[in-house]
Amino acid sequence: MTDKQQEELRASMADLSSTATGDFKARLDNVSNTWLLTTVAKLDHQARDVVSGLSASAEEKLRAACADVFSNVGESLRKRLQEITSEFSKTASQETK
Repeated sequence: MTDKQQEELRASMADLSSTATGDFKARLDNVSNTWLLTTVAKLDHQARDVVSGLSASAEEKLRAACADVFSNVGESLRKRLQEITSEFSKTASQETK
């Protein structure tokens, strides 16, 4: 094989190697992008589920707390009204005597 033939062979091998490397890089980029999109979509879905669950739990606890507060306020008002009513009854009974 002559020097010229060897040089042509080296040049064609370098070109072939460069082309193959570029093709492989393009395929790897495509696979990587697809994998990233799938992963991001899955994480987004999971995050939405977690946030939804937290929101529902917080709403339930807030409703329970508000119900408890209003129940206690109602009970306090009822007791206070009973006390006022009993005081009026005592005062009215003492005035009639």
